[in-house]
Amino acid sequence: MRKKLAALAAAFVLCLAGTACGNAAKTYTDYVQAVMDCTYLGQDVTYRKLTKSADAEVQALIDDENRYLCSQLCHQASVDSAKLSPETAESYTQLADTLRSKVKYSVADAVSSGNTYQVTITAEPLDLFTVSVPDMETAYRKEFSEKFYKASEGTPQYDKLEADWGARALEIYQSHAETVGCLEAQSITVSIRADADGHYNISSADWQKIDQLLFGLAKPQ
Repeated sequence: MRKKLAALAAAFVLCLAGTACGNAAKTYTDYVQAVMDCTYLGQDVTYRKLTKSADAEVQALIDDENRYLCSQLCHQASVDSAKLSPETAESYTQLADTLRSKVKYSVADAVSSGNTYQVTITAEPLDLFTVSVPDMETAYRKEFSEKFYKASEGTPQYDKLEADWGARALEIYQSHAETVGCLEAQSITVSIRADADGHYNISSADWQKIDQLLFGLAKPQ
């Protein structure tokens, strides 16, 4: 996730500023659970309570996640998102909504390690990319390879092919989305560290690790 770090960190500081040391581990655990539940499942009650977030901030979490997931859907299928029609682009966003609701994860209690807290997240990664990519390779070879070979980049014909391929890849994703399954459970550990002012947050790199885990983008450890 290209987590909206400015807004996210600010909310995090508000949440933790008055936290007693003895309650820190529970606060961090609750926060990670709440932000994940809000971002992926749309369950925002606890997140709002912890961070005092307004509607716009909650929506920003979801919109940011959808943008990230759409970029990954396009990347995995070699789709040029800039060439998609508005309708197809919106359908990719709707697909991202569907996929977010299907993730399965659990958040373990935070563990102290010096001035850092470690939080382990276990998830069953979605298998969408595993099952979709072979179908896409077949479709591209049979329906598009020769057409792209004959077209010149930068021409209207080539741009239309890019748009058509984006729509075809979406069809393949959609054919698997409702029955998407899960891969074998994997775990990652993310860190919550204090900054110079004693405030805490989770790095954007760690949030990206969470996304990659949930959606089957990470290589098995």
